[in-house]
Amino acid sequence: MERWTARGRSYDRQTSYALLASLLRSAFGIRQADEEAVARAGIETRVRELGLNIDVATVRLVLDVLGYASADFDPQAGRRVLVEVVRNVIRRQAALGPLLIVAEDLHWMDSSSQAALQDLVPELVSLPCLFVATGRSEWEPPWPSQRVELTTLEETESRQMIGLSLGGDVEPSLLETMLLKSGGNAFFIEQLAHSLRETGAIGQEGGVWVGRRSLALVVPDSVHEVLGARIDSLGAGPGRVLRAAAVVGRTFWERVLERIVPSPTLK
Repeated sequence: MERWTARGRSYDRQTSYALLASLLRSAFGIRQADEEAVARAGIETRVRELGLNIDVATVRLVLDVLGYASADFDPQAGRRVLVEVVRNVIRRQAALGPLLIVAEDLHWMDSSSQAALQDLVPELVSLPCLFVATGRSEWEPPWPSQRVELTTLEETESRQMIGLSLGGDVEPSLLETMLLKSGGNAFFIEQLAHSLRETGAIGQEGGVWVGRRSLALVVPDSVHEVLGARIDSLGAGPGRVLRAAAVVGRTFWERVLERIVPSPTLK
């Protein structure tokens, strides 16, 4: 199954077609760090593979959306052409086999991408294509959809996940402490299990996970504390790189980090 991804970002909400550009990069196999010539080659190769004919002006429009040279298209005409390009690429790909499109954090989607998706998503019901979108609870998709609310885990589910995350039976007092601290947050449970193992705060005795230190002192109160402790345990070099990368964003490249972190640290 072919899988394409896209993600909304808080700092891109005012950037036209930012989310759609993310989807196009995934569809064409283009990295954000790629030079224009590499991106152009990726577009042209992919459209040939799909049996599409796209003229030079349209390729330039796609490059414009991806953040390269301006295509000087009329905004309305450009939108129509862009939507048609995405529509045709999706249709041709779906004709080759099932297609999964995963678009995350759409509560940060820019208005231009939203308008384009309003035209495109309703058409997907006739194709072997599944469009999965995630967003905060206050976000409402502007197209027909089946909504799945992700709530906190029930106590039984939390107990099961703790056992799976640690990989074995868990001492009752340790289990209850982890249940209380995590509050049914699946991500918190996962990170807490990693942190307790890495720090040696827990260990296995007779195949059962037990606390080796006072649980009140070693179990963090929030997921931020858990992640902070894990970062601190990395050591000065890796920790510095990770903090610098966090400033750059969720997606980053070595050449960007090299400008703000000395190369020996990166190695």
